[in-house]
Amino acid sequence: IIWDSCLGLELYKLEGHIGKLRSLAFSPDTRYLAAAGLRSLRIWDLDSQPRTSRDINLQDVYVMSVSFSWDGKLLASGADDGKIRIWDSWRDASFDESPLILSGHTGEINSVVFSPKTRPGYLASASSDGTTRMWALEGGQARCVLTLNSSEPVNSISLSPNGLQLAAAINFNTIEIWDVDIGVKLETMRATNKSDILSVTFSPTGAYIASGSRDGGVYLWYTANKETTQKPCPQPPTINEPIVEVTVAPDGQAIAAGHENGLVTLWDMNDGSALPTKLPL
Repeated sequence: IIWDSCLGLELYKLEGHIGKLRSLAFSPDTRYLAAAGLRSLRIWDLDSQPRTSRDINLQDVYVMSVSFSWDGKLLASGADDGKIRIWDSWRDASFDESPLILSGHTGEINSVVFSPKTRPGYLASASSDGTTRMWALEGGQARCVLTLNSSEPVNSISLSPNGLQLAAAINFNTIEIWDVDIGVKLETMRATNKSDILSVTFSPTGAYIASGSRDGGVYLWYTANKETTQKPCPQPPTINEPIVEVTVAPDGQAIAAGHENGLVTLWDMNDGSALPTKLPL
């Protein structure tokens, strides 16, 4: 379902997927939507009339995460078979569906994210094997240039706007901050709500980190003078469903959280007293 986030209105539905969807990603120009799930990755052209889609068949794998590069030229997926797949020229009608496959993780890939425009040419991947890897992409090839070791499975990762820091959400209510230039852990932050953190994202300016937890809470993390402050998102939802995805709008004015039961909650960051908008799916 595609929503108008300002009005809270349903615009239209995209139908045809089989099974539960795990990850969604808009292309940078918002024309395309990649939808990933069981044994498939579907790319929707939202500007076409009627709206058309292209299926990339991925037999016997569950796609856990999908991401577009900052310029929209590359599309990456991470799956439960421990492999990362990268497609080039995916917009072409006759593009080669055979992807570049990256191996090295020994557990399912929970999160993949490309580096921002300020530091292009990298892909980060996080796995249940407790590692996060940085891959350098050049000339149609990729090589692992950094491995970050955590003590628990890594559920979600996010790169800072300048591409120099990485936030990793791991089990036992913990977020780790890494310097991906030199591979050093800068900080370990523990949530006061003592619930596993399932999703994490930097704000567009890097001023804070937003996280979503298994207990349904959304929190903002501010770091200043080497002290971290954890604050609940304004008017958090009363539902206790796990939050599987949290994201901040490009202008920083809104936060959206996707719950395991299919509910999407929106917060207006300009008005802390405003009630969240709930979008039932």
